[in-house]
Amino acid sequence: KPLLAKLTQQLEQPIHIATQSESLDSDDLVHFDFVENLITQRRELGFLYNDKEFEVKPFKLAHFDGFWYVLCLDSRDNDTLKKFYFKDMKELRDLQRGFCLSEEVEQKLKKAHSVWFELDDAFLVQLLIDKKVAKYFKRRGVKGLSEESDGSVMLEVEISKSMEIKPLIYKFIPYIKVIEPGWLRKEIHDEIADYLENL
Repeated sequence: KPLLAKLTQQLEQPIHIATQSESLDSDDLVHFDFVENLITQRRELGFLYNDKEFEVKPFKLAHFDGFWYVLCLDSRDNDTLKKFYFKDMKELRDLQRGFCLSEEVEQKLKKAHSVWFELDDAFLVQLLIDKKVAKYFKRRGVKGLSEESDGSVMLEVEISKSMEIKPLIYKFIPYIKVIEPGWLRKEIHDEIADYLENL
């Protein structure tokens, strides 16, 4: 069922869930439905973005941190992964060209945690989460959790860019520690030290 219909249905439901998300007006929803249909049909999309023309292979409408993005491969740039803020895309049009998406891209997309993700090879991050905040991770059903004997939890997650995980780390400081990789632990340490030095 098109997302436009789902969003409309949600307005009529008796249960309200408060989330931090930008609002979409009627024109946005029409454009949303248009892009969703192109994604479903695997057809290329043309549009203007910051007064520049793009031709892309759209493969996902993604909601990251309250904002909507179109994830796509840039047809004019060797199919480089691009992420466009949905509401800044103008003059959308169907280019009447079909495309195929590789299984590799599909699999890597499943591991995306934020808009910062890339199609680079992923690396493993281990985080030790204090028992004082462990419950929040358990409630959300976060995958990759293992409980320690003292009530803390170890989180293992694969990411492609450090910025995919940094906001989470900073949100829960001082109740979260980077165990691996060592270079990320040092990077976090240095950034915090630099921040404190400039207060």
